[in-house]
Amino acid sequence: MGIAASAAAMAQTAPGGGAPQSELAEITVTAQKREQPLSDVGISVSVISGEQLAATGITEVGDLPKVTSGFTVGKTYTGYPVFSIRGVNFNASQFSAAPAVSTYIDEAPLPYGPMTSGVLYDIERVEVLKGPQGTLFGENATGGSINLIAMKPTAQFSVGVSGDVNSFGGVDDTAFISGPLSDTVRARLAVTTTTGGAWQHGYYLQPDQRNGDAEKAAARFLIEWKPAGTFVVNLNVNGFYDHSQPQLSQLASVNIAVPGRGYPGLEDYPLPTNDRQAEANSLSRYNNRNAQEVLRIDWDIAPHARLTSITDYIDSKFYQPLDADGTADPLIYLTSVGTGTSFSEELRLTGTLIDDRLNYTVGGNLQHDNMMDAHENEDIMHFSTLPPNTTLNAVYNETNRANAGFVDADFRVADWISLTGGVRYTSTRQTMLGCTADTGDGSAAGLFGFVSNQLRAATGQPPTNLFVPGGCITMNDIGAPPSFLPVETNVAQSQDNVSWRGGVDFKTADHDLYYLLASRGFKSGVFPFQDTVLASQTKPVLQEELTSYEAGFKVALGTHRVQLNGAVFYYDYIDKQFFTYQPSPLGPSATIVNIPKSHVVGEDLDVTALPISGLTLHAAVTHIKTRIDNFQGYDIQLAVVDFTGKSFNFAPDWSATADAEYAWSVGKGYSMFVGTHAVLESTTYADLGENAATKIPARTVVDVRVGLEAARWRIALWGRNLGDKYYWDTVAPGGPDDNVKYAGLPRTFGVSAAYRF
Repeated sequence: MGIAASAAAMAQTAPGGGAPQSELAEITVTAQKREQPLSDVGISVSVISGEQLAATGITEVGDLPKVTSGFTVGKTYTGYPVFSIRGVNFNASQFSAAPAVSTYIDEAPLPYGPMTSGVLYDIERVEVLKGPQGTLFGENATGGSINLIAMKPTAQFSVGVSGDVNSFGGVDDTAFISGPLSDTVRARLAVTTTTGGAWQHGYYLQPDQRNGDAEKAAARFLIEWKPAGTFVVNLNVNGFYDHSQPQLSQLASVNIAVPGRGYPGLEDYPLPTNDRQAEANSLSRYNNRNAQEVLRIDWDIAPHARLTSITDYIDSKFYQPLDADGTADPLIYLTSVGTGTSFSEELRLTGTLIDDRLNYTVGGNLQHDNMMDAHENEDIMHFSTLPPNTTLNAVYNETNRANAGFVDADFRVADWISLTGGVRYTSTRQTMLGCTADTGDGSAAGLFGFVSNQLRAATGQPPTNLFVPGGCITMNDIGAPPSFLPVETNVAQSQDNVSWRGGVDFKTADHDLYYLLASRGFKSGVFPFQDTVLASQTKPVLQEELTSYEAGFKVALGTHRVQLNGAVFYYDYIDKQFFTYQPSPLGPSATIVNIPKSHVVGEDLDVTALPISGLTLHAAVTHIKTRIDNFQGYDIQLAVVDFTGKSFNFAPDWSATADAEYAWSVGKGYSMFVGTHAVLESTTYADLGENAATKIPARTVVDVRVGLEAARWRIALWGRNLGDKYYWDTVAPGGPDDNVKYAGLPRTFGVSAAYRF
């Protein structure tokens, strides 16, 4: 099958400068919740340093595909991110849907995708774990896990500032102050802001329109108290807000669901010809905020045993207004709202036994989430499937409860062979309460009341007058015969599962690693949240299960001047969760279903080299084949589609990154550097079925950088997307009559600078 990469760069001179090195240094990671050399970890891990993040302009978790092969990011029509590792993702457009790729900051979970915005600053490194991570990181990591490691308080006083200015007028600023407050207390405060940078402009009905200004900020305060050598308390208080203008979607295609009833001029609306062209009937701004408090206590209760408690609390609100149809015509205006609190607690004991040959972790955790998903006053001004000026108000309250216990261990049988294994039991309970309602003007109540009476008459039932202004309009289609009366959804489901992993690691005399690993992970069940027409749309969606089989290696060559990492893998996928559509009396209605069986097969390859002093080369490539084994469903036009044999969405067959940098001394403590970076993704689709309307074409994007630095400062000039490649990350329905796409950034130039006092 080929070879697969398991780690991004081993530690080398970071892109963006530094004195040339004669060999690759080792990286220490916490991928298994304890510190280990990366070359000793028998799983696929990509590691990106904070310097690499800065050099490549990565400021959001959604930018990590620039430096991690096999990791792709899409976007739902509501603007929420879709993280995908090796083709495994979940494309639901609701705030409350747990992803298939989990995210943590210093081992504290950020359990829902929108919470990951505004956290990637003042970072020491990022660890991207590929494959199911169910034993140590729990549910919702069937694709993998992203672990952010923040910079920590320092023993000496330190202050630093950095900033970027780009050719669209965007400004990014970050600053930190760190040091001791007493003999036992250290602290660190980091803040970041992003402003300006409007890069989109109108081109047809709104030629003078400009969009894309950022207005967001984040802060993180860390305090470490170490009253004794065996007891350490860490507090992390962080938060962000985002009042930026949402990126406008672009019109991708038009396909009127009910011919003859489309908005006049929509079929002739010109498609944009470049990434900057986008317009809307009206512009808007986010009103998003997120606050997190994490308390971590580490207590060495014995010479080889540590008790760790991690308490995590998050309070979020995401208010995302969006002109959803990709045109300046008055078609649909959607306000997606998600609010919620998440509380989690993990208590674990780690240590070593049998002359440090056995490393163990045993513990448990719980998670309690209370959330609200809403489409507030959704204005459907013109759809061919609905009367003009229909307004809806969908509000659903959800809870998620999860409790788990786990044990994980590595045992070194001999110097050349180790065994690894783990198991976790998890039980969950989820509830959902709410309905789609009339906004109070009676437009939706009148429509749904009319449809209900038609359906009731067809089944021999008398008419109803229960559809009233401001009331629920979701029709009950469950039963024999269905009543089609307004109903509030009130459903619950409880499930449990057992995640596990088992493997063997082989070490050669030269400290090269070869490993075999089998593992199983689960993603929790979910309830679909949409503008629900029928009660059956909110039926429980079962948890999904992924079993992985992987073989890999990590080999150092040429006196540690070359590091080669690779693996091959096969995924057996059961009950894959999938956002799709089903028929309703008013046309296509969104829902989520389980796909019984599917699979993934693939390889990674990763190489880092120092061929000559000062020259650092790195390249990584992932090749996958994703396939649905047997499934039939509908597209948004309600055409029956046979998905059997089709690839997953957001799952390009090929993805690769490459970086080259040369650094040299120019005397008196100064050094210069010049580098280039490239990202490649082959063709993929934003939806199952490989429909041409949802195609995301292949792309290669190239960046360059050049700079000068000394011991305390650094300055660089850079260009990103140097070839001005027009590409997009996703295609989504703008309604039943058109599709929209979200373009990547055009060619951008800028300057960055940093100074440490």
